[in-house]
Amino acid sequence: MDGFVETLTKRLSLNLKRIHEMGVPKVAVTAMEPLGCIPGVAFLTTGNYSNTCDERINNITRFHNQLLKQNIEELKDQTDGSPFVILDLYAAFMSALNIQYNRPVNGSFAHKMQPCCLGKCGEVDESGKKEYRVCDNPKMAFFWDMFHPSQQGWMAVYSALQETSLPNLLSLSAPPSKY
Repeated sequence: MDGFVETLTKRLSLNLKRIHEMGVPKVAVTAMEPLGCIPGVAFLTTGNYSNTCDERINNITRFHNQLLKQNIEELKDQTDGSPFVILDLYAAFMSALNIQYNRPVNGSFAHKMQPCCLGKCGEVDESGKKEYRVCDNPKMAFFWDMFHPSQQGWMAVYSALQETSLPNLLSLSAPPSKY
């Protein structure tokens, strides 16, 4: 797995360099969110929607993000104006979920890891019967379905990014575009 992650992050770095060479003045790169905290992944590994993350999966995610950061730092040294910034989705998700040391703490989401929509979200069978169930209060759910944050979940992630990564993106000084 390590070799795959190394190859992936190096390829991403090469592609980012090409994008910059085309004249793109600023490039935001997202770090991976904590995949071990995604309900679909947690359910597959634990069989339930517990409020804990799968640390084995998160270790892979953290390794990817570490290599990504190293590659971006090397790329910044090779380019004028350091036009690259990493939006740290991992930290933003963990902050929004109020998870510290793999233990959830009190926060605004009642069941952090339980998706609001269960089943085949949005689908109906031939008779028109829903093939899914939606929770009573979607505003209290961080995840909409097995893989995607709800609107409230994304708002919480965005709020966390505003405090960390987004100011770095907005303050980047970059050379004028060639185009």
